[in-house]
Amino acid sequence: MEENIIVSRYNEFISMIELKGIDVDALNCKKNSEFEKEDVVLDIAMDFEVEEGNQEGLEIKFPFVFRLKAFKNDTKEQKAIDSIKDEDTLFHIDLNFHVSYFLRFPKTSKNENIVVEYSDILDTFAERNVSINVWPYAREIVSDLTSKMGFPRLLIPLKKSQNF
Repeated sequence: MEENIIVSRYNEFISMIELKGIDVDALNCKKNSEFEKEDVVLDIAMDFEVEEGNQEGLEIKFPFVFRLKAFKNDTKEQKAIDSIKDEDTLFHIDLNFHVSYFLRFPKTSKNENIVVEYSDILDTFAERNVSINVWPYAREIVSDLTSKMGFPRLLIPLKKSQNF
């Protein structure tokens, strides 16, 4: 029963929101020209974070941070991006976006502050929708930058939504 209420509120929230834009706020990439490329196994570490949404009038904005490192991985174990040493990093790419959505308030809404009224599902929306909306932009930028750094184009995997 509780899951049906969450899904119902989530769908109600989705019906009130439209994607306005995805903007790059900051981009940082660096190639390690001193990296020893001989006989190394390269790996990729990625992470992202969708920060808390901020409502400004009829707009809600979510900051989105994406980080990627190509690195030497002798252990073949997955590594957290922050644990990778600079000397083991071939290149890194850091992207900061902000994602803006228009809000349409239903006539039944008691509160024009959507962030407050729907606070119970905003984290779910941020994880499911914001990340999926931004992901194609991050993929394109990573592919383009790796090519411009003199490497084969790197295509990061698709970001897929998970079921409730």
